[in-house]
Amino acid sequence: MSDRFSLQGKNILITGASSGLGKQCAIACSELGAKVILIGRNEDRLKSVYSNLKGTGHFFVKMDITEYSEIETVIDDLVSKMGKISGFIHSAGVDMTKPLRVLKPADYETSYAVNVISGYEFAKVISKKKYSDDGTSLVFISSIMSLLGQPGKIAYCSSKSALISGVKAMALELSVRRFRVNS
Repeated sequence: MSDRFSLQGKNILITGASSGLGKQCAIACSELGAKVILIGRNEDRLKSVYSNLKGTGHFFVKMDITEYSEIETVIDDLVSKMGKISGFIHSAGVDMTKPLRVLKPADYETSYAVNVISGYEFAKVISKKKYSDDGTSLVFISSIMSLLGQPGKIAYCSSKSALISGVKAMALELSVRRFRVNS
């Protein structure tokens, strides 16, 4: 019987991979045998995480994930080098603490751009047949704060709630290709 948790032969792309949960997901995926693609804004931290990965064949890409027009170019380049994407973890996130009275539209725009829209844009590109096979897994890191709320976290909590709702719809839409979509 094979190891049910093995990621051997899988290519896993992770946003927010230079720190926090993204970093830990990257290390864990590499320990399970995956080739990991690290995406983040800080090249020094990406290099540090990269040096902690097990195995070979990993890549890292320094990019601002809110530059949506660059996503397909990056994925196309990666797929040409390592093969189709088997899994995606959207771990990038912005968490700010600001009370309602000082929040500005730009604060909401930043939260939604990083926490929600960029992940959906990656999923849209990855879900193309030339970049993934049927049965690909998409995981979006959400937060219990999407359900509980917290004073001073309106932008964060609402963006994570939007993420969960969108993931439910995406799971239904991509089920025809046996994609697994979770948050």
